[in-house]
Amino acid sequence: MRIPRPAAAPTVEDLHEPHASFHQSSSGEAEFAEPFFNKDLILVPQVPYTQVWIDFADDGTYEAQVPSGTSQVVFQASDPVGRRLRLRLGELATQSGGVFDWQVPTGERVAGRVVDENGQGLAGIEVQALSVGAGVSSAVATRAAGVFDAEWVPGAYELTGAEGSASFFSLGTVEVPFADTLELQKPSRVLQGRVVDAQGRPIEQALVLLTRGTRLLTQVYLPYLSAPQIYQSGGLAAAISGENGSYQLRAQAGTYAVVCFPEVNAGVGRVIGTVVLDGNSTRELVLPTPERVHLVYGQIREPVDQPGGELVLQFFDAQTEVVVQVSDLGYRGYGAELPPGRYQVRAGLLGPVGGFQRVYEVGSVSIDRDMRWDIDLADAVTAVAEGMTALPQGFTLAPNYPNPFNPTTTLRFSLPQAGEAELSIYNLLGQRMATLVHGVQEAGPHVLQWNGRDDAGRELASGVYFYRLQAGGQVETRKLLLLR
Repeated sequence: MRIPRPAAAPTVEDLHEPHASFHQSSSGEAEFAEPFFNKDLILVPQVPYTQVWIDFADDGTYEAQVPSGTSQVVFQASDPVGRRLRLRLGELATQSGGVFDWQVPTGERVAGRVVDENGQGLAGIEVQALSVGAGVSSAVATRAAGVFDAEWVPGAYELTGAEGSASFFSLGTVEVPFADTLELQKPSRVLQGRVVDAQGRPIEQALVLLTRGTRLLTQVYLPYLSAPQIYQSGGLAAAISGENGSYQLRAQAGTYAVVCFPEVNAGVGRVIGTVVLDGNSTRELVLPTPERVHLVYGQIREPVDQPGGELVLQFFDAQTEVVVQVSDLGYRGYGAELPPGRYQVRAGLLGPVGGFQRVYEVGSVSIDRDMRWDIDLADAVTAVAEGMTALPQGFTLAPNYPNPFNPTTTLRFSLPQAGEAELSIYNLLGQRMATLVHGVQEAGPHVLQWNGRDDAGRELASGVYFYRLQAGGQVETRKLLLLR
């Protein structure tokens, strides 16, 4: 079946040529200063699936045609020894030409080591640092004795270690500025084996993920001549299978879910099962071939305030444990081939430097035929965001914030184990006004927003309401106040 052509792509009629100077701060051999080998300025407009790459001269000046409207501005640089940097500088809002100067800040100096479980330094490990909040993505390789040094702007960072181009593991988090030397330990527990199809044939370039939940979003960025970067909303380790289907995952001791996709950024994947890592173990991951699939396609409408960036859609069937992820096809049209089932749908917006800057809980859809299904993110609930402070483990319903609120408030809860859960809003008469969560939920923290509307989309009146969480035989209720 042919996917209908999406609505006509927006045309950029007003192209401007701002001539501007670009200033780069410098402090010795700071990571954000010279010497960088390749430098670019990237504009990410709200026009979907569009980026404008701008070269600038040695003196920092540039001249380019840019679309009207608001764009996020990103500085990107790399050097011959493998350092990489993507840094969000701010927003450019223009309806005409002009001079726009940008300052690349010098970050806080960070020194550290990557060691094994015996404290021995490990050279050749690429330390990837990502702060969605600060708008920074950086990579630097360890030298002899496992040492590295970098300069990162203040913020909360997720650190990942990359060993070659096929094995990725969590190195924890850090808040910059950090006064001491970072001591980062490569996880000692290993899960390894092969990825094969139903006939036992090895699958090369499959993506294998180790996570505490089944509904993580992921996207792999493949820079030229550098280690890949894998962005995950909650993942702990990742691997790309080799020629014989071999993979290796590293993590600290614990209980995890294993998720596998037949391709790096696409395909019908599956939650393979639960694994307890208390030592080294071997497991063959079998990806069955669906007997039949249906084509689901449509268009995606975004909130008016959504910044530019690539969207990733995830379809998850909790009954069959099938997971399918697709990227939008451009101008917010999408198409996916799904086995029959009932899917919970989640969308993630990649940030200009990597990572997911927004995640939406879209809803659910039953698939039993080829069909068109349009997605409206403007009415979706904003869900988990990377970098969110973790809730305590166990059954927890946190106070909403802000409270009182108008028009939206954030609700947070945590589940000790995966299972059926329901989170609903009630009025003072005990009448259910809105159901925010209903169905199988993964273990761990959850974050979502409520817009003060009932299930029919009607605005509720000012007053006191209750939100009630029920899961695993436990119930907790809290009060909130809506002010119009």
